[in-house]
Amino acid sequence: MAEIGRRRQVREALDTLAQTTHRFPFVGVESRLMTMTKFMLVLILLASAAALAGCNTIAGAGQDTQAAGKAVTNAADKVKQGL
Repeated sequence: MAEIGRRRQVREALDTLAQTTHRFPFVGVESRLMTMTKFMLVLILLASAAALAGCNTIAGAGQDTQAAGKAVTNAADKVKQGL
């Protein structure tokens, strides 16, 4: 008797699922896909901006190091001439 009740519950659950799926197929899939696409686009844009900023930062650091090296060289030359 319990087996018949269990089968009926399973059948009713499957019928309900089939009706819901038939009425609303893929509910929310498009909005989730658009959200994920927008998220990926923003992530790619941020990564690109960070990469470009990193290039400028490294180039600027190289120029600063070069300027510091020239200053040290000039100071050393002045000390040499003074001796």
